Amino acid sequence: MYGDSDNDWLVGGDGNDIFAIGQTAGLERIEDFQNGKDRLGLLEMLEFSNLTIVQDRNNVLISVGDDLLAIVKKVTVANITAADFVKL
Repeated sequence: MYGDSDNDWLVGGDGNDIFAIGQTAGLERIEDFQNGKDRLGLLEMLEFSNLTIVQDRNNVLISVGDDLLAIVKKVTVANITAADFVKL
């Protein structure tokens, strides 16, 4: 799922989803990430090794440098691993 260059709310369907995140995509708020089913798609030249992934209350924040890319709602940082990411 792609948002536009503004800040977006992304909600997947019943099946496996790929939520695209990137520095030119704006801030993505991902509402229903399902660990083990859904993936986070890295746009542009992003690499997993460049990401900072931290817990913020009930959400996970994904950033690169000072640029917040995504807020993944209602998940824990322990459940977000390199296996959850794909290059787009």
